[in-house]
Amino acid sequence: MLINPTLVLLFICQVLAMSGSSIIVLIGGVIGAELAPTPILATLPVSLLVLGNAISTIPTALLMRRLGRNPDDAVAWDKFVRQYGRKIYQWCRYWKLQQADAEDVTQDVLVEVARKLRTFIYDPSRSFRGWLKTITHGAWCDWLEKRRRHDSIRASLSPP
Repeated sequence: MLINPTLVLLFICQVLAMSGSSIIVLIGGVIGAELAPTPILATLPVSLLVLGNAISTIPTALLMRRLGRNPDDAVAWDKFVRQYGRKIYQWCRYWKLQQADAEDVTQDVLVEVARKLRTFIYDPSRSFRGWLKTITHGAWCDWLEKRRRHDSIRASLSPP
């Protein structure tokens, strides 16, 4: 029988957190994160650092709460971009944008998310990625419209 070390770690964190202990996650000799005591596993800010390869995951609820309280939290934004930036970029590429255009639209989406976070209320029963994809699709449509206008203006200014 194979044992999933991540599940074991999460179980240990949950038990220790319920006892009121602070937890330092140590994997492969690298300190991951200090976890505040909480009885609810879903709210644990678990960061897993794997030897030689940093994989940082924070539950969406916690990340949204951190960004909602402090939109200038650079660490939370870094984690948000690492968790969701690539997905935004992948959607843009799937919708046939070239690399540079997909990067521009991804940046536009991140700016829009930052703007909307001031009033955003995270509902864990709904899909955060669905909300994010909707914003991304809207930014993609805006980009297409700007491109069409730009091409139309350029065509009207070109000599026949």
